[in-house]
Amino acid sequence: MRLTLLHVVCVTLVAVVGSIVRPSAPLRAAPPFAAAPTDCMAFASSLRWYQIPVQGVRPAARRDAALAYDGARQRLILFGGRNSAPLDDTWAFDLVARAWQPLATGAVTRPPARFSMVAAHDRDHNRLLVTTGQGSSAQFFNDVWSFDLLSNTWTQVIAQGAAPPIRYGSAGGSANAGAAALYLSHGFTDQGRFDDTWTFDLTTQQWTNVTPTGPLPLRRCLHAGALTASDTLVIFGGCASGFGPCPLNDTWRFNVSTANWTQLATQGATPAARYFPGLAAINTCQQAVLFGGHTTGADLNDAWLLDASAGAWSPLTPQGAAPAARQSHSMAWLAQFGEISGRSAVAVFGGASASDNLNDLWVLLPAVTCYDFVAPVGVGIEDVTLIADHWGQTASHSQWDPGFDANGDGQVEISDVMQVAAAWMSHCTSS
Repeated sequence: MRLTLLHVVCVTLVAVVGSIVRPSAPLRAAPPFAAAPTDCMAFASSLRWYQIPVQGVRPAARRDAALAYDGARQRLILFGGRNSAPLDDTWAFDLVARAWQPLATGAVTRPPARFSMVAAHDRDHNRLLVTTGQGSSAQFFNDVWSFDLLSNTWTQVIAQGAAPPIRYGSAGGSANAGAAALYLSHGFTDQGRFDDTWTFDLTTQQWTNVTPTGPLPLRRCLHAGALTASDTLVIFGGCASGFGPCPLNDTWRFNVSTANWTQLATQGATPAARYFPGLAAINTCQQAVLFGGHTTGADLNDAWLLDASAGAWSPLTPQGAAPAARQSHSMAWLAQFGEISGRSAVAVFGGASASDNLNDLWVLLPAVTCYDFVAPVGVGIEDVTLIADHWGQTASHSQWDPGFDANGDGQVEISDVMQVAAAWMSHCTSS
């Protein structure tokens, strides 16, 4: 089939390009529609939702789980959460094979079952850190656990210094690149709500209370947070019952270098007040994507982009069917998704919708507006060959990628290949 298809492609290319000879070109960086490491525009333009079809074993439906991107092994790591009870299982989703695999099964050493914890990917030490959270029977935690991403084993970390008070419903994490610390802020126990901020040094494994003396966000829990730079934590929303509104829609930025909290987005468009939302930072672009959550009387499935440096929100309007409205879902930024060079995405897993827990997996990714999929620069035979490799696939195929469905009809077919071929020698341009 592929030889026949490529023959048709070649004949069509002759008609399209005539006697034009493709010039040689140097290798290029990721195309502008993809989120290259220094490209902060990827989530400011055209986007689409895509539900990843999953076959075989998968995690039980759950909410309030930890989710992290392990870029070195192109997988997602999922830990814990809750359904009818707190969970202590660990899973990996292979982003190439598009399949789930249980990890550390039967391991005696693992964190106690918990939900609504703070997790951080420590890339320099090849580990996932988990701290705080709630277990069964109002059991709260402030311990630190390390999941070794090479051996797939858990170890409890002997933390140095005074630890934060036990809690759950906090926000924090680590930066996608250049991370020096895990951040933790606010939260809740049966003793009340917190407004403190802590760092856990990834090298010395030392806890430090970095709560400033100036203005602080209201005491709260069930908010969202993400590191938009190596020393900058942003939080949004949550519940401040007893101290203020529930739900909230305020946005704050903490900079550990200047040791202060600053309220952002006090004017202009702002997401509706909510708790249990999801928030994922995009690379080191000082941007973050917000999705879903629960507002008064309803779950939500809207998406917003935060520019933390400008202190402004923008609503996002992705193409395609959106995930069901939900709360308590898990989110992570993926530096690379699929075969198109340099294209990033934001992953959304599970959560709760109405009365049901979920275990579906979605990605929000830049829509393909240029067919220069891979190096070298300019649309050529390597790009036509790549889309031809996906000939006949539909949205139910395990390796489906909407980026190759050029005409948007839900199937990769000859018209899609011809559309790419018709763009022969064209170059992507930044918007």
